[in-house]
Amino acid sequence: MNLIKLVCCMSIIVITLSMGLLPSQVEALAVGEVEALWTTPVDPNPWSDHTRCDAVFAEGRNWLYFDWAQESVENPDIFLWDGATDVPVVYTGEPEFGPRVLYHEEQFYLTYRIRPVINGPPEGAADAIYRRMSPDGITFGDEILMYEPPSNDWIGAHDIIFANGLFYLAYTDFASGDILVVKSPDLIDWSTPEAAADTQDTQDYAPDLCWARGMVWLAWDYTSPDDGISTVWITSSRDGVVWNEPTEIP
Repeated sequence: MNLIKLVCCMSIIVITLSMGLLPSQVEALAVGEVEALWTTPVDPNPWSDHTRCDAVFAEGRNWLYFDWAQESVENPDIFLWDGATDVPVVYTGEPEFGPRVLYHEEQFYLTYRIRPVINGPPEGAADAIYRRMSPDGITFGDEILMYEPPSNDWIGAHDIIFANGLFYLAYTDFASGDILVVKSPDLIDWSTPEAAADTQDTQDYAPDLCWARGMVWLAWDYTSPDDGISTVWITSSRDGVVWNEPTEIP
């Protein structure tokens, strides 16, 4: 399963948790729906191994956003798939990766990370997460710096949700190898990062968040450095600080 399929599968997994399904009930639905509906527009992409996507259900329809490096893997655009064609929504000429979308209070929040230096994060040039807002999901406003990791290092991937009055942001921190979670009431002031997956291993990737049953749920994939096999893990927390023991989704 390539990266685009795995990331979309995880999005379906956390969405269906909010519908009341248990992790054991999700796998067949996730794989079947994702492979049938979401991979087609991305398959022609010559850089498909580097494509990331996110889907959200809003205003009675599904919205799929993905980055697509048409000319260079170092400078992908961000597109919206509208069911028939791809619509460009963000391009700044900088390396934009891993779009994640949140629909909150009739606004689309499109977030993504920018990597100033592709081959390494020297001091003062680490990854940062930016956001843009849109009332219609197509025309987005100005780019706003949303979060800079205290570690001053790469961010492998991220996800964001709004739950219980707070924004929750999860990201892979390359400095520690952990998946870290921070909280904010306004997308400006963020809490101290808390490790949700304390593995000391940068193979933990693509965190996916949702709010269901009064808890924050976090899923991610782990790729074994020995055989290259990817597995999906999940954990939960009532406050975004103390996390339950992770469980592998069979």
